[in-house]
Amino acid sequence: MADDKIGITKGDSEVIQITITDEDGSAFDLTGYTVTMTVKKCGNEEDSDAILKKSVTSHLNPTGGITVIELSPTETDIVPGIYIYDVQVSKATPVFVRTVIKDIFEVVEDITNA
Repeated sequence: MADDKIGITKGDSEVIQITITDEDGSAFDLTGYTVTMTVKKCGNEEDSDAILKKSVTSHLNPTGGITVIELSPTETDIVPGIYIYDVQVSKATPVFVRTVIKDIFEVVEDITNA
């Protein structure tokens, strides 16, 4: 897997585009699926303790496996530091859950307070 590290600035708007593929490298059809990004201090925390959790059900190009997670300045108002994140694709019926990305999520201090 390529480097999927995410770096953001505290308090900024962020648009994170994600392309999801099947094991064979072809586009994963996201039609009817939810994509959820979860950011935590460490992997053994409960989801309720997540620093950030964002789900999307409307995708930029569902048949091409492309989705966008948009974060507001309020959502990125996170204490600067190094965290971990994952992205999961899920569907309720039939039940399907797959973690497609796991990597580092770094928040850096903002310099200008708008």
